[in-house]
Amino acid sequence: MFCMGCSSCGQKSPKTEKLSKYDPVYYQAFPKYDKVVETYFRNYPDQVGVNNYEFKFEKREKGWFVVNFDKKDATQLISSTLFWSAEEKQYLGLTGDSSQILDPKALLFHQQTPQKRYYNQCPLCGYEKSNLDLIELLGKKKKLSNQDLECLARAYSREATRMLVPRQSGQRFDQFDSTLTKGSYDEKYLKTYKKMVNNALKTYQRLREQYIHYKTSVGSIQIKYPNEHVAHYYEAMIIGEEEMAAEFLQDNLYNTATLEIAKNYLRSCQPNAILFTVGDNDTYPLLYVQEKQNFRKDVTIINSSLANLGRYINYITTTDKNIKRGFSIETYRLDNNDYLIVKQNKKPIYFHMYVKDLQKNPERYIVKEYTTAEKTVHAIPTHTINITRDVKPIDIHITNKILLKSDLFVLDIINSNFPDRPIHFTLGYPRNKLWDLGSYLRTEGYTYRLSKELKEQFYSIDVEHLADNIYKKLAYPTLSGAESTYEEFKYNNTLMLLAINSLAEHYERTFQTDSLDLLLDWTHSKFPIKAIHYQAQHLSFAKYCLRTQDQENAITHFEVYAKRLEEDFLKLDERYADDAIQHYQEKRFLQNGMQILLSSVQKIGMIELENVLRTQLEPYLEKE
Repeated sequence: MFCMGCSSCGQKSPKTEKLSKYDPVYYQAFPKYDKVVETYFRNYPDQVGVNNYEFKFEKREKGWFVVNFDKKDATQLISSTLFWSAEEKQYLGLTGDSSQILDPKALLFHQQTPQKRYYNQCPLCGYEKSNLDLIELLGKKKKLSNQDLECLARAYSREATRMLVPRQSGQRFDQFDSTLTKGSYDEKYLKTYKKMVNNALKTYQRLREQYIHYKTSVGSIQIKYPNEHVAHYYEAMIIGEEEMAAEFLQDNLYNTATLEIAKNYLRSCQPNAILFTVGDNDTYPLLYVQEKQNFRKDVTIINSSLANLGRYINYITTTDKNIKRGFSIETYRLDNNDYLIVKQNKKPIYFHMYVKDLQKNPERYIVKEYTTAEKTVHAIPTHTINITRDVKPIDIHITNKILLKSDLFVLDIINSNFPDRPIHFTLGYPRNKLWDLGSYLRTEGYTYRLSKELKEQFYSIDVEHLADNIYKKLAYPTLSGAESTYEEFKYNNTLMLLAINSLAEHYERTFQTDSLDLLLDWTHSKFPIKAIHYQAQHLSFAKYCLRTQDQENAITHFEVYAKRLEEDFLKLDERYADDAIQHYQEKRFLQNGMQILLSSVQKIGMIELENVLRTQLEPYLEKE
């Protein structure tokens, strides 16, 4: 993934010239991001393995640029070269053999940047001043497409955030500390910030009114719009501006379904728990019900994605007086310990001893080859860490060569608070950021709970506790009519069924047929089969139905699954018209699902059903 020149690396782009009047047709002629990347690497294959921070692509008014930075100091610009000219509508300076075959994995690594969506749909993207340029280009236009509205709203929002988080724009100055409080910014500056936020909110509202079912990069506009309010509320709270923050946290932002989903996350947590989240949708609605409805405020919510910011860490650990940390706030301040080098040593070390020694004798852990006059880089002396001070510590094996500040903070919180406080992770928390904790996690509904007991099976369950949550504690909101298309409602169904599936799988594995039969009857009463949106769940529940001799519902699950696969296949061209790689990947995923479905039906001997489904799906399997 390419650095976008807007993160902590501090990369600076060359100055831009005054923009011309916006002409959508002009920018529509630009080649897509995937094509630009592929063309570049086909002509310069030696660049495929180059570090992301050494170069990037920028989409500017004059065309696509390739920008190079100094290998030793990624903040120093070396060159900015026009690679595709909008005026000439062609690539410039091609010298390589464009027909040569590239390693698809290496190419995919560069093409799968989270910013690809915005490279493709926004007129300008990828350089330091692109947000301000987008505002200049689109801000005064009365009529904009849905995509342009999202680009404009995002530009306002990101620019507002950059004002309060200078580190995100590459700026570093001493007054920006992790201990900012009310008054750290003057009134005039905050007024400008507030105006930028309100412009973002108004533009998202404009998009919602223009097309209520629009899908942003993080979900439906119906969830993105309220999330935007809470995100800026949180920003203002972190710098101590509580009055301004309260203005962003309006009443009735979320619909009932979203609020119940948020509460279900919190209902899945034990009292006084610490809950680690990772995204917008599993964080902001939860904060909203805590602050606006005073619901389960005993749970401390920590978004690990925000924990790369020292001031966020300071806010979390000072607002919750009961939370403990091993490292001082200085350890996390500014760009201190943005990452640590993980030594490939198998000898385990107790995390609390490492914390103590790093703070007492930091010179022992300096990595000279990465340390500069401006920045000191430390190491973890081993990739095997014992966390928690219990008699039986939890072993963590770090497979990556570096440990980010956010990961360091997560380990610090677990080590300092567990088992005194329950530790939970949301179901969507990335497995690659959980190290070896999977064997210690128990599914609790919408969350995983950290246990002291090691299990062979990842994400095992406490049967009685999970059943109690499912039957008694979690809520099951229902929507009707147009509301039933809400993305968050579908997401709620998926989360609930994942929890139910964990319990059903246990009942099947332990031959508790009566309990399984009762759970299936209850599930189908809450979630009609046709309302199950996550495709693969149909196969699991069909299997459980067959175990309880419920052939009728099993067949319905198979038929609905086939229908969903067919519907999604027919929408491929529409959904991924501008993304050939995603189109191919999704196509292969759906075809694989079809093959698994047909194989599953064949194995259980339902010949008549197999013939019907094969006739229905084989035309799509033949389309290569």
